[in-house]
Amino acid sequence: MPSADAWLYPFFAEPEPRRDRAVLRPVVTISFEGFDGIVVDALVDSGSEHVLADASIADALGIDLTNAFDSEPLGIAGAVVEARFAAVNALLIPWVPHDIAPIEWSLDVGFIKAWLPLYPVILGNRGFFDQFTVSLSRFAQTTAVEPSTTFDERFGVLPPASKR
Repeated sequence: MPSADAWLYPFFAEPEPRRDRAVLRPVVTISFEGFDGIVVDALVDSGSEHVLADASIADALGIDLTNAFDSEPLGIAGAVVEARFAAVNALLIPWVPHDIAPIEWSLDVGFIKAWLPLYPVILGNRGFFDQFTVSLSRFAQTTAVEPSTTFDERFGVLPPASKR
């Protein structure tokens, strides 16, 4: 990762304000192995359990979703859609160009044919938040992505999540 082991990404502003305020979104830039250098904006969403993407990305990668290893109906953007999962390698691309290679990691992505979100990829808990320490600051209007060990180094190892 770049200096201080943190990659910083400014929030993206939606084109139109709402209620007389700018709508800002935590977005990072990624690509996929085999995507021929195409970079996409990905919404960072701690409320999503999975990493999800538009099925057109699977098509571009040559992934046959009829042979997906798993599928699941999910509620997204006010609709219930089917996510068909495939294993891919993703590349985290720095916002500001650096003389270092992107960070590559393997994950399962749920591809959705009836894609509704504004961004072509949603980075959720399994596949993104479990691979990196991610900090979002509305005040700073910035997303920081750091190595997965950063949280434990800062705060110590916490007990596992409990069920409510």
